[in-house]
Amino acid sequence: MRGLLRLTGISGIVSAALVSIGLFGGTPPSTDDSGRAVLVYAADHRTFIIVFFFLLGLATCLMLLFFAGLRQVLAAPQKPERDVWPSTMFASAVAVFTLGIAGQACATALAFRSDAQTPAVARTLWDLFLVLLGASNLLTIILGVAAAVAIAQSPRLPNWLATGAAIFAAAHFGATVSWARSGAFSQTGVFATLAPVLYLVWVVAAGVVLLRSSSVDS
Repeated sequence: MRGLLRLTGISGIVSAALVSIGLFGGTPPSTDDSGRAVLVYAADHRTFIIVFFFLLGLATCLMLLFFAGLRQVLAAPQKPERDVWPSTMFASAVAVFTLGIAGQACATALAFRSDAQTPAVARTLWDLFLVLLGASNLLTIILGVAAAVAIAQSPRLPNWLATGAAIFAAAHFGATVSWARSGAFSQTGVFATLAPVLYLVWVVAAGVVLLRSSSVDS
């Protein structure tokens, strides 16, 4: 169990660090920006977007390893009514990151050919990127709820991690309904921006707890 806890904790912390690099990509286009503004952003940040796509791929592998390990830590095979929650958490994580990397692929395709794109195509690709992120936000609600219930039912992790999972699930609900053209309830507004930050903080916190547990687990 010590090895599992250590592997899971490290995977979560490193994956969160890799995903966090995306926060340094400058201010992204808002939902009401013109196609030309989107094209200019893609051209100006071409190298960053392409490199981040590679880093996000690595982060996705590590994040799935983190949730697979967490699913094992929280497993309750003798109690199927409880074991369904860790399984739902892991299945949701697979879906969330599949949608996330698909969305980033749209942004990367735009940046890769930014010198040959038209404003209309740029706006369409960026909208598809936002829609796929919105879909991943919806599934992250399920991920957070399942993690909260699984942790609350398990003696292995502290209950405040369950509370944290419920909080990032609620934040992603706010992000999911943020479809205004501009302002706080847009896909580039405060709710859509805050939700992933809360999620990453939770992953790092869970990783630290798992690493600390591995040092005392026999």
